[in-house]
Amino acid sequence: MRGFLLALLWVGMASAQAPVAVPKLLVWVELTPTGFGWTDLQLKEEAEFRTPLAEAWARWWRENPIPAVGEVLACEVSCRADLVRWRAGEAVEALKGAWLLEIRVTLTRTVPGEGLVPEPRFAWQGGMILQSLDDKRAQRWMDLSPEEHAIAPGAAKESNSRLASLLYRGPLGKFLALKGDFPTAGTRRRYEVTVRGAQHAGQLWEAMAWYRTTLAELRPEVELSSFDSHEGRILIFFHGEEEKLQALVQGKGGLESKLGPAFKSQYQPGGAVVAPPADPAGPSEAP
Repeated sequence: MRGFLLALLWVGMASAQAPVAVPKLLVWVELTPTGFGWTDLQLKEEAEFRTPLAEAWARWWRENPIPAVGEVLACEVSCRADLVRWRAGEAVEALKGAWLLEIRVTLTRTVPGEGLVPEPRFAWQGGMILQSLDDKRAQRWMDLSPEEHAIAPGAAKESNSRLASLLYRGPLGKFLALKGDFPTAGTRRRYEVTVRGAQHAGQLWEAMAWYRTTLAELRPEVELSSFDSHEGRILIFFHGEEEKLQALVQGKGGLESKLGPAFKSQYQPGGAVVAPPADPAGPSEAP
């Protein structure tokens, strides 16, 4: 029964291109020493070892950028103070919209490097968590692979540099995996889908689910704006280019692939029509 099928007219595909602020990424590092103290490395405090390491990891993110992130900062001094306030429940303007990458490492000296065994050995393990500070939602947690290395003896500065270099390389492979966990950024676009011929709201929910699945890599927000006896309106918000959206929709066979072979699609700049050929509102055959 054709009347039961959806006849969709995709209109108003002129996007509202309001720029969105690109959030910053804060790289926060915590090192827990076991079996030694920082003075054993001829350092006064953890920050002397931690800060250059955090800055090196922040530099990696700057040199391997993703659209969802603007400024990348090593979280030290004022940033750490801001996080203390944020964790206490205070709204901190400087952290608004930010992502936090926490990297926690337990660093253990397994061999002190004395006597017949002059090379000290260090082992480490830990994890990292990517979190949105706006909603306190953890986007991803990853364990860091345990490692153990001997550090060639030498001046304290040289030995500490070798140890830091080994620590630095450990999570880089995990960073590459984390890049895919940031929402797609760019210009936020708004598309309106007008649905005509739906017999009940359930058909609209099915259409909305189809768009969410088909456009998943664009991380769309799909909302039902209105529905009455004549038509329903679906709003699609996404980040990216219209050409990418069209390619994804057509690549899945168009919405007619879900509605049935009687439906055909006609795509054009700024929109698409999906309807039975006999439907006056639907696509017509080219002469």
